[in-house]
Order: sequence, then C-alpha cells, then structure tokens
Amino acid sequence: MPYTTTYRYTADVKDRQTDRTGVVEGEVTVGSSEGHTGARRLVQSRYSRQGLIVTDVRFRPTR
Repeated sequence: MPYTTTYRYTADVKDRQTDRTGVVEGEVTVGSSEGHTGARRLVQSRYSRQGLIVTDVRFRPTR
C-alpha cells in the first residue's frame, strides 16, 4: 500500500490576462516520496488550468 501525505496550502495567485491577484486555499495529497516539491507542482498545475499563475505557496500541517 503506497504512503501518501496530505498538505494544506495557502497560495498567492495572479490572473494571466488581467494581472489581478488573490489568495486561494486548499489541500493536496501526494506520494510521501514527492514531498513539498510534488505538492507545489500539483498546486501550480491545478490553477494553471484556470488561467492563474501561482506566485507563492505556503504549506501548513494537516490536523
């Protein structure tokens, strides 16, 4: 059974077309071996599909 880690995050995002900025929050689950790097990549991919650029991601422990 593969091990996974769930991260809660707060990310700063910027709209590609309007340059408007905002903050989003959520959770991502990645394989334990991927760690923060894999989680960051997944967050960037998630918002990129919505036309947003992730400028910063902060992780915090899940409860």
